[in-house]
Amino acid sequence: MRIFPKYKNNPAIFAKLYSYRSGVVNNLTRSLAMLGLDKAPAPVKSLEELFAEESSNEPQSTAATEAQADGANGETETD
Repeated sequence: MRIFPKYKNNPAIFAKLYSYRSGVVNNLTRSLAMLGLDKAPAPVKSLEELFAEESSNEPQSTAATEAQADGANGETETD
């Protein structure tokens, strides 16, 4: 497009370029599927990362959480 600026707003030229691109993409997709390389596998978190994420999501201590849960259930401590 830098070489021929008059084609910049021509939809026919873009349609022609897209048709070339889509053929290459389809062929590449089929070839990769035959090799078993459909998609990149999802990243797997390690056990340490899961524990770190879990501990960062707990802003309150467990004792405070248990006390709130007991109070929410209507239970009161009486000696």
